[in-house]
Amino acid sequence: MKLVKLFVTFGGAGVNGQIHGASGDARNVGRRSQVGAPSAVVLKHDAVEDVLRRQRGHLENVTDLLTVTGDDRQMWSDVQPGDLLFSLVFHVNSTIPIRQAGLAARSGAPPCDNPRMLIGAHVSCRGGIHTAVDRAAAIGADLFQTHPTPAQMWRPLRLDPEVRKQYLTSYAAAGMRGHYMHAVYLINLATPKDQLLRQSIGSLVHYMQLAEQLNADGVIFHPGSHLGAGFDGMLEQMGTALREVLERAPDSPAKLVVENSAGSGGCVGCSFEELGRIVDAAGSDRVGVCLDTQHMFASGYDVRTAEQVATTLDRFATDVGFERLALVHANDSRRPLGSNVDRHANIGEGEIGTEAFTLLLADDRLRGVPWILEVPGEDRSGPDLANINRLRECAGLAPRVLEPAAAG
Repeated sequence: MKLVKLFVTFGGAGVNGQIHGASGDARNVGRRSQVGAPSAVVLKHDAVEDVLRRQRGHLENVTDLLTVTGDDRQMWSDVQPGDLLFSLVFHVNSTIPIRQAGLAARSGAPPCDNPRMLIGAHVSCRGGIHTAVDRAAAIGADLFQTHPTPAQMWRPLRLDPEVRKQYLTSYAAAGMRGHYMHAVYLINLATPKDQLLRQSIGSLVHYMQLAEQLNADGVIFHPGSHLGAGFDGMLEQMGTALREVLERAPDSPAKLVVENSAGSGGCVGCSFEELGRIVDAAGSDRVGVCLDTQHMFASGYDVRTAEQVATTLDRFATDVGFERLALVHANDSRRPLGSNVDRHANIGEGEIGTEAFTLLLADDRLRGVPWILEVPGEDRSGPDLANINRLRECAGLAPRVLEPAAAG
């Protein structure tokens, strides 16, 4: 059983729809049905099947998926040409891989031989959040991560409606498979200082609401430092804070994702045990975990042999649980095992090494979640095609080869 995401947009008359499949093409899929409120789009069965046939798949229970209501979406009177109204994710039963949308069509990249294995990168959104999509596509990423606001400032993002529309349209056209937002580094849910705690909660609420506007998959954050108060003394506070964030962003589809720490300066969440206890304290399946390979290594978890990988991942399974794992941050380490120092290196250029990433990516428990690079890059300007392809090679995937227009 596999998944394919199909994006629905509307043409100039606001009546005929198009469904964009993984081959990058589009087909007229339906008509607007105005039957009081709510309105609905009735997708043409044969048009949907045609798109999927081009992807060598077919829908299961297709009759249950043909009508999509617009109740809590955008009012039909506001629809403009090219607007992205919503995206649909269908179960596909096929033994032949599904091409990645958008990028594969433009670049001539070969089909992904494991559609569950997604590799992306952190990219800049300088110039507007919509610019992140093109930057991700230009380095062959399946998905991407952004800092939508300056990483070291308490500055919220006021999302302009036109920028939001540009972003949603670009995201659909590029066929991106996910977007994770990284919250500011100032957040500290373990602080004994009340003002900092309130700022941290407010910032996370803002990110979750922003994620709702952009249909982002998750908001990743570092849990912070107990500043000498001790982990056990601040655990209840962290759980309460996480619940407040979720209560104040009840409609956000995004996961609230706690990232493991490297371990310096009284940081919490540097051990798998602490990470698991933080999620337990939240008491919600809307809270997940991000596993950063460099932070894990800096905290003393070795993964450079098959036996060490097995030991480390079994420990993660016991203390955290793979059902809580939302994504992996893929970073090599400039510092040795157990250094408790957060210093990322390009894949294969650090203390962890290429063989360790190959071993990690051979474990099915890690292949079912996205991997996002946060490495310096070959020219020190951030993740690039070279590091994407190094990680793809470790995963046994074909390299991305981009046309000059896509690469530049």
